[in-house]
Amino acid sequence: MSLRRRVNAPALLCALAAAAALTAAGCGGGGDDTSSKDRYITSADGICNEARQVSTAMQQQIQQVMGQGNVVGAAQVINQYQPEYRRHLDRLAALAPPKGDESQVKAVVAAMNESADDVAAESRALAGNDQALFDQVAASSRTHQARAQKLAKAYGYKVCGG
Repeated sequence: MSLRRRVNAPALLCALAAAAALTAAGCGGGGDDTSSKDRYITSADGICNEARQVSTAMQQQIQQVMGQGNVVGAAQVINQYQPEYRRHLDRLAALAPPKGDESQVKAVVAAMNESADDVAAESRALAGNDQALFDQVAASSRTHQARAQKLAKAYGYKVCGG
């Protein structure tokens, strides 16, 4: 059975929306310097809100092409938006966290990148009409999203994981 018949737009959009929520992160630090933490949160929130805008635009276009039954078109939309989306994740990763919070922030950003990797893999599955890969990525995506949400919440992100 082809992906066109099996992949429903709402399920794909839910997976993409969850990844977007993870990337729309406002990050907090855990050190003693509250003003440093506040500055970090403000900067990270700005970056992540920009990423959310990219993801929202991508989701809207995917919904449109999937509504037309164009699975390959959905893959093309993901490929179109992925580079810009990744630039925001790179900017977030480059943002210096408060002293002492580096490993926590790195773990959250790594988990968010895993979720973005899942979206890229979904694109490959859609483009290749590869149901087995799509099913595998969907399962992986759920695990990565849950991990990223857990880490983000534990760290104190304001927007991410909510």
